[in-house]
Amino acid sequence: MLIAILHTLGAVVATMAFGVIVLFISSWENERSKKVVQHKLAITLGVAVDDLADKRLFSRIIASTSERFSNDRISNRLSDLCGTVQTAWGWFGWLLQIATFIAVVWFTFAESLSNAIYAWWIIAIGVFFFVTSVLFALACRLLTGRYPGQTKKVRKTMAEVLSAQRKQMTSP
Repeated sequence: MLIAILHTLGAVVATMAFGVIVLFISSWENERSKKVVQHKLAITLGVAVDDLADKRLFSRIIASTSERFSNDRISNRLSDLCGTVQTAWGWFGWLLQIATFIAVVWFTFAESLSNAIYAWWIIAIGVFFFVTSVLFALACRLLTGRYPGQTKKVRKTMAEVLSAQRKQMTSP
């Protein structure tokens, strides 16, 4: 019984540790992607990256970003589609991990304690979905020049910046 509990808890702890590692990698990649976008924007505008915070460049930044991440470009639409597919893939993997955990716990207590060893499949499923997601993101980047969902995120950020700008201009 103790070994069955240790297998199950060990797999859950390993899965959570892997999830934390994935979050750190994801955070690092998001920061890296933001820097790349800033550098490309600075080059397009012919200014230094530090000068992008200048209020006088605001309208040029918005115009350049709107053009580059326009929904009219097929590459941007494909990036958005890839983002949706990648999100669905991630949710499917997460649900599969939960279903595997529930099945392992059920069969361990309903049939045999030896079934607890199958809890390690949870981490294997997580690694599989992570690796395939990374490969998919790289393929999307290669085909579209953007990461999955990047254009949608940029457009959302632009809308938030414009809304904040409007509020700032209208406030007394």
